[in-house]
Amino acid sequence: MGLDGVRAQQDDYRRSGFSREHGTLRYIGTLLAGEEPDRHVRHAEAAGLRALLAYDGACLPADRPRFLEPWLAAPVTVPSPASPTTH
Repeated sequence: MGLDGVRAQQDDYRRSGFSREHGTLRYIGTLLAGEEPDRHVRHAEAAGLRALLAYDGACLPADRPRFLEPWLAAPVTVPSPASPTTH
């Protein structure tokens, strides 16, 4: 079983029997109104599921289509001060 966790919760995961196997990378940024995204950044559907699964498989030691397919199909949300979201 795998867990895609939050760095601040790692002690809790360890107490629950999980062990850390790989590092975590989080990328964030701000795209200003009217600004074009980097030409290398595309929507997941534009890249194609097969290409994304191949890329993911080359980066991680696990076959994850059962995780990635529903995750990539989830609706995209953009939080704003006018519409707060809960996590």
